[in-house]
Amino acid sequence: MSDQWIHSCGFGSTLPASRADQTHQPVLPEDVWYIIAHYMSAKELVTSSHVCSSWRATLLGYPTLWSRIEFTAKATRRGGSGRMELSDSLRISKLNRLNALLPRSGSSLISLRLVLDTFAAARVLRDLIAAVQPHAQRIVDLHLSVPDRSTLARIVGDFSLTILRTLSIEEEEAEERAWSRIVSRPGGFSFTQIKTPALERLVLSTGSRFQTQGVLTSLRALRFWCWDIQALETALLSCPNLRELDVDVDCTDPNGWQTPAPPPASHVGIPGDTWTGIASRATLLPNVRVRGVTHQHHPTIMALFAAETNRRSLALEYPAAIIDYPAELTDNILSIFSHLQSPVNLTVSSSPALYGRFEVITFTGMGLDELHREVTLSTTEPGRIIASFFDQSLPRTSVRSLTLDASLWKIFQQSCGDLPNLEHVLVRFPGGPYTSSFGETVGAPSAWPALRTLRLVGVGAERPILTVQTILNTIYTLRLLEKLQLLVLERIDLLGPTHELAQMDAAQRVDLPQ
Repeated sequence: MSDQWIHSCGFGSTLPASRADQTHQPVLPEDVWYIIAHYMSAKELVTSSHVCSSWRATLLGYPTLWSRIEFTAKATRRGGSGRMELSDSLRISKLNRLNALLPRSGSSLISLRLVLDTFAAARVLRDLIAAVQPHAQRIVDLHLSVPDRSTLARIVGDFSLTILRTLSIEEEEAEERAWSRIVSRPGGFSFTQIKTPALERLVLSTGSRFQTQGVLTSLRALRFWCWDIQALETALLSCPNLRELDVDVDCTDPNGWQTPAPPPASHVGIPGDTWTGIASRATLLPNVRVRGVTHQHHPTIMALFAAETNRRSLALEYPAAIIDYPAELTDNILSIFSHLQSPVNLTVSSSPALYGRFEVITFTGMGLDELHREVTLSTTEPGRIIASFFDQSLPRTSVRSLTLDASLWKIFQQSCGDLPNLEHVLVRFPGGPYTSSFGETVGAPSAWPALRTLRLVGVGAERPILTVQTILNTIYTLRLLEKLQLLVLERIDLLGPTHELAQMDAAQRVDLPQ
């Protein structure tokens, strides 16, 4: 820790020459000292606590500072043999550090992260459980990254998790199974209300199957990998108070979402009893996100979740491996935006994929009463998708504000048509020199007559570079009936005479970047 940092915090100008004969008294009030220390990592807290006796006493006086604990043990390759090793000295050092940190949290609630690989789990698991077990009843947030289900079962099985609210699990073997070409149905770790009576949020990694014994009445949020319609039924019916569902749907088994039973009139491929139970529970979910939807899942997902127009939040993600759906399917996907009532705040973003062969476009809309809808699609024709979005899904008159990636500026203007009530536009630029077609749209077919505010913002770590003439051209091609009320430039480096922006007739006020 540098002397400069210590001086800037107000704790003295230099480190003491000898800790035995000199200590530093804090200059800052203790509440300010606590705020500063709250942003330190566990490693920085330990280092700071060894600066002097005064710092140590101050830090140890706040048990909540020590309540965020992480234990990571992974083997490394040693020597020419390439064998995986975890030395005894490193293992002992990590365990001693854990045994020292846990008591410092006093009686405060603990957030614990445990990361183990296969080799390390065999070497440290018993001692790790022994160290954590006396404090397990204070754990409220637990993140586990473990090699297999047996390790998970030992940890969760041996801990008393009576007040645990959040549990996140990553299994290395589960992810390998999920992406294997061999379709498998692994058994999952079974969760019970008795074992985790306060559990509110559960996040399972790719490939980890969700299983329960009985009903989980406390669970409010669930994310998991859904193998088939039966897995979805288990999740919906065993968690009656679920408020947030985040599902990664599996696409390896073509029969996972279809059954040979005679279908009910309402839906194809799912038995009537199963469908009725799932549909009734799905209607009650306020927040839903479904990832990895393909043509196999689409009819089921739309029938379950898109029919409820008052759902607070619905997000659908279609994988990048599927490009350019038929027009009628695209229109059906985007139809969820028809649920939004005016005025709507719209965000359209894009990212290239597969070396620029196509783009991944995300539409996000927030309507009246904060209803949220989101769709992610892959396409080689973003203009067609944008035009279809406004033609079939969202009335142009309902858009009040727009957030747009700069890479989409030209094609959006050419495709969106007139947006008569659009008042606020924010354009996001990546870092570095920006050479896209922004500002080159001459005679664009769209008009935004109500536009009042235009914000151009750099969002990358490196500030983007724009010319003054590019910005002038952009504003002039908007064909505004009145001056902009405000033009704002943030985190952007300008090339050219900036006084032309300040003196321009198109904006009443111009805020230049610092």
